[in-house]
Amino acid sequence: MPSKRIWTTGAVAVLVALIFVTFFGPSIHSNAPETVEERYVRRALGSMDKGINADTAQWRQAREDALADAGDLESMAAAHALLDRLARIAGGPHSSFSAPEQTLAYREANGDHALPEAEVKDRIGVIKLPGFASDDLEALQQYTDTGILQIAEAAPTVQCGWILDLRSHSGGSIYSILGAVTPLIEDGEVLSYAYPDGSTTGLRFEGPRIIAPDGSVWSDSAVPFPRIDSPRVAILQDRGTVSAGEAIIVALEGQDGVRSFGRDTRGYPSLNDLIQMDDGAILAITVAHNQDRFGKVYDGPIPPDETILSYNDDEASAKEWLMAQC
Repeated sequence: MPSKRIWTTGAVAVLVALIFVTFFGPSIHSNAPETVEERYVRRALGSMDKGINADTAQWRQAREDALADAGDLESMAAAHALLDRLARIAGGPHSSFSAPEQTLAYREANGDHALPEAEVKDRIGVIKLPGFASDDLEALQQYTDTGILQIAEAAPTVQCGWILDLRSHSGGSIYSILGAVTPLIEDGEVLSYAYPDGSTTGLRFEGPRIIAPDGSVWSDSAVPFPRIDSPRVAILQDRGTVSAGEAIIVALEGQDGVRSFGRDTRGYPSLNDLIQMDDGAILAITVAHNQDRFGKVYDGPIPPDETILSYNDDEASAKEWLMAQC
């Protein structure tokens, strides 16, 4: 005689639960309201999709994993930490994510920026160009104007060329920095940005103005502009020469009468997009590499024309080269 199978209340409950999870679980999870952290991460990922590595398998996998995990983030601090790691995957080592407290600390520490300085030594103009980062339009214009004015004041007594000291140049607001030394850069399209899709954006230099392909002016100055014909320029560079400092080197590449001295640069010759998040955090994502007037694209440290082992010998070597042509 076949035995009867007796279903207990507990067994029935387990069976119902299994059926519920199997058929309804995923849809209920997908309909869960989006958390603040999840929405924040999703917005940042959209900006990171413009990074130079966005078309790689590594980024696609990292992005997928981030979206899957974002709903489980328990704090904005956890979201910030995730995005800091993801920024470098999407955009490489020049990219970064600065949490609100980091951004605020940086601004407070760099409230008083160093400005370009020029002096004349033995008939040679020596220009010290510090890094400069700001979102203050007045401060940006002051940096550009100061550089041009310093060169203009030195120019009448400069007979044997210029030393452009980019050592320890920490980068920053690239167009203001480039604008500060436009008297030393010949007119024309001498710097471009090469994007991962093969497109380029060329910058045209015309006196103090730096002009984009659509005609918009990205840097300009109303101060008296010194016209220096065929300037001889000795560049000093080292491992501390970063980003905007490297862009100046690329812009001067191939210009007659230019030679560089020192050591390899940091290796960030690229363009960053800056995105300010709603909470004050800043995402810097690398979207393009620098390209010189000959079409060469730069991706990594830029070596000098003449390697100098000692920091203390850089200026003497540059001066010797300039004096030999004077």
